[in-house]
Amino acid sequence: MAKSPRAQEVFVANSDGIYCDNVILLPNQPKQRLPGHEVPPGMHVLIKSDPGNPLGSIVYVDGHPVGSKSWPLVPNEEVAYRVNNTDAIFVGVLGAIAGQLIIDYTLEAD
Repeated sequence: MAKSPRAQEVFVANSDGIYCDNVILLPNQPKQRLPGHEVPPGMHVLIKSDPGNPLGSIVYVDGHPVGSKSWPLVPNEEVAYRVNNTDAIFVGVLGAIAGQLIIDYTLEAD
């Protein structure tokens, strides 16, 4: 049996540090744009629903300020995106229970 060709591996230089933002989301509010931080090439932004969010809290991540709620997150769930800047991401809460997101991103080495 022939082996499948493997995708070429790309290694990214180490970063100078890691940032973390906490975003508190209240029900019945418009989506919030994340604070703007540049994301180095090859790095990603990790967005995690706070594990301490109340049961039933569903926060979501989207690429548009209005319209669809593209990625719902229950407490302790996470999703990663490759974007150039964190301000390309909008977040909100589904339903009547507030929630909090933890956003981790890296700093580019000088």
